[in-house]
Amino acid sequence: MSNSKMFSSRILFFLMMTVIVFACSKFETETELKTFAEQNDEGNLKSALASTNIIVDLSDKKAISPQLYGVNNQWDSIHSYKFNTFINQLKNINYSLIRFPGGWESEHYDWSKNINTKNPQATQGASIHQVKIALGQNHDNRPKLSIVVPTELAMREKQWSNAWYANIQKCKREAEDAIILSGANNILNVEIGNEWWLQWAGEKCGKPDDPQYAATYEECRKRKLGKYAHTARRIAQHIATKFPNANFNLLVNGDYTRPHEFTKIKNVFGDKINIIDGVALHAYAGYNTNTHYIPNLVNLITQCKNNLGKDYVSLSEWAPSKAYNQDKRFAEAANILVEQLYEFARAGANDAAFWSPRNDDIWGLGLFDRNFNIQWPTAQLLGDMAVSFRGEVLGVQDGSMRGVASKLNNGNIVVYVVGKDKPMTNVNVRFIDGNEKINKVVSSTLWEPGNAQQTGMARKMKITNNPSNTISPDRKNVSFNVNQNSQYSIYKIELELQ
Repeated sequence: MSNSKMFSSRILFFLMMTVIVFACSKFETETELKTFAEQNDEGNLKSALASTNIIVDLSDKKAISPQLYGVNNQWDSIHSYKFNTFINQLKNINYSLIRFPGGWESEHYDWSKNINTKNPQATQGASIHQVKIALGQNHDNRPKLSIVVPTELAMREKQWSNAWYANIQKCKREAEDAIILSGANNILNVEIGNEWWLQWAGEKCGKPDDPQYAATYEECRKRKLGKYAHTARRIAQHIATKFPNANFNLLVNGDYTRPHEFTKIKNVFGDKINIIDGVALHAYAGYNTNTHYIPNLVNLITQCKNNLGKDYVSLSEWAPSKAYNQDKRFAEAANILVEQLYEFARAGANDAAFWSPRNDDIWGLGLFDRNFNIQWPTAQLLGDMAVSFRGEVLGVQDGSMRGVASKLNNGNIVVYVVGKDKPMTNVNVRFIDGNEKINKVVSSTLWEPGNAQQTGMARKMKITNNPSNTISPDRKNVSFNVNQNSQYSIYKIELELQ
């Protein structure tokens, strides 16, 4: 062998040993080294692929209410001439309930005149007559109607004053008008007030962490709670007397983060609590909060209904909160939406209504654009889950990524995995507490932000059908990659078991 060839061989040997030493120091197992190698394409090195396990317990199941996929109307913003366009978009996302008139405007809505009493000259939103036409005549299969009757007139007056008593009578008449115009047999829920007592109720309590109000906050809140409970009891009694044979649920509302306050409401109602069917809660939640923390939703919702002594739960307003999620929007908000719906189902919620359908103040947290031409990522996922997250919700043990699972009525299992801000990860989903094995993958879908560099600003999510996945040899596991091209991706897979 010539000196030049020997020198070249030594150099090549040295380089090979360097690569091996580097690889052995970086990867602990042969599998990790192989994974690393598979992620390198023509010398373009990528980070080693992370992995995680998600375990689905087939024996831990609870029925999912089909009314979880409701949406609030937005009377002040969705004018009557746009309402049919709005309804068509709701049909496109498979909605199951509409709450009318909506949120804040419910406290200022005159049912007989179809006006906002605080701004009578404002462009009118849809009337209840228009809503009933949109819902259709098929009572069994059409979306449900939930209505809100006002308390504001009474709540702004001093409790026990002549003005308070007089305005309670006005609230009773308005509630009666609302039910007659809606048609008692058309209504799923009658909600007494729109959490007005938590907001103003005739006095400003401020915030408990505000030094100006901290010393008096709790006493102020107690006064408002007591006033609401006494107001609601009188309105509820009137409704029960006027509509003794109605089948709708009569609901009181409050703050789900303070379950003990429902004990106070129950005590004020006394033996009249039997005319109330359940609670209405506004379940805004997130991860950057101690009070509205998503993993605590099941426990808090359960405490609220138990303290009132009622089983029915309406989550009459909800969304991935801007305040509790560091302003996450669009695809980022859609990831959180999937998790919230899972918690609602695990809590046994009977219905829910997303707020708001068109959020001009916080783009990307509503469902649609201003003209109802574009579905934001939140609408894309809500519409998909309205079809695929049905039947029974299953218990899930999460890994570094969050899994959501359901068992459809046909026996198929659907799993959603939300990538959020995690790196590209190989997710291994395994099923326990059942003898079933995976027969086949029925379908799989991947949602990815439209802009991988600005996941919170992209408009619509990109959808890929039938992305790759692998069933294990024992047919108990299925694995796939999440966040391969972008963070905040969502992977859904439907499996047929045998």
